[in-house]
Amino acid sequence: MKRNLKLALAAVCLCSLSAFSGLKAQEVVTEEVIVETDEYVEGTDEYVDEVVEKKSTSDFFNVEGYYSYLTMNPNKAIGDALGANMPEHGIGVGFRWMVNPTKHFLFGYNFGFSYGLRTYTEPGTYTEPIPISKRTFTHNINVDVFFGAKLYFTKNLKNGMDIFGGFGYDYGELHLSQAEPGFAMVERQKIIQHAFYVPVGIRFFFGDMSIAATYRWRAFDMDMTVESMLSQPISRIPANETLNLFPLEISIGLKF
Repeated sequence: MKRNLKLALAAVCLCSLSAFSGLKAQEVVTEEVIVETDEYVEGTDEYVDEVVEKKSTSDFFNVEGYYSYLTMNPNKAIGDALGANMPEHGIGVGFRWMVNPTKHFLFGYNFGFSYGLRTYTEPGTYTEPIPISKRTFTHNINVDVFFGAKLYFTKNLKNGMDIFGGFGYDYGELHLSQAEPGFAMVERQKIIQHAFYVPVGIRFFFGDMSIAATYRWRAFDMDMTVESMLSQPISRIPANETLNLFPLEISIGLKF
């Protein structure tokens, strides 16, 4: 099942890139758009209330890549069960494909990858039979569809904000390694989680650049799986716990 999910995600990426390439290959068509203004016409005593501008149909589609910072530790309960500190910060990359069928409405989808920075647990932090150093890190793949409203700050429609919400899927892994002090880390456990979430957020755009904040609420999840390399694999994680992706993501994007 895991292999099929990864193949499906790869297919989504390839389709997205193909669609983007097709859009770039299309001939740019322009249409007349009425933009309200109060410009003064030299040599007269009149002000122009409306002017006709040319707008490219490429503005109908927008694709942007982004870098992101993620935070808000969502897995403290799992960390306490494993006797290890959990990653509290993460970094990520991704892209958004957006369609603007009207001036104030948009929809699209987002694809992202995030990495929870390595976190170490020193010997003695948790009660252990023998002193042990531990290391954890996480990585997630998430994809979601969204729709929302678009507002503009300037009359040229180049600066404004989006408010959006949607529904998405994420695949996450937590890796736990440990060793006695002074020795190389050995991976001991891997936790796998498939889940669905509801993203809500706000995005400010200024020309070809943007900054966005997205919060992801866990909607529901599938059974968590623990893969253990221990000779006696026993899970100490309660059955009702679930591995979560970082809830809050702050990103800086650039339009392709």
